[in-house]
Amino acid sequence: MDKLKAIYPDSATVYRIETDLKSEKDTLLNDLGDKYNTLLAAGKLIPDPNGDDIGDVLARVRQIDPKNRLLHDDSLKFEFAKRTEAAMKAGDLETANAY
Repeated sequence: MDKLKAIYPDSATVYRIETDLKSEKDTLLNDLGDKYNTLLAAGKLIPDPNGDDIGDVLARVRQIDPKNRLLHDDSLKFEFAKRTEAAMKAGDLETANAY
């Protein structure tokens, strides 16, 4: 976009394209944020070959916005710890190790 704006600094079309791209990015990040929260609440933290897991969502977020707040969300660490502890208490060491 910077190169395009440098070539056409006063272009309404360039401004519209930039605005549309930002809007699409924001919408996608909001959707991914919702999915992240849903997966976090459901405990979908470890890789799942049959569906999305939180790692899949974070990989997409990282591609779109490497500085996004979700990439540094402390609640994910707490959820991993909570689920690991619960699996250990239940004697499910394989699941605890997966976390």
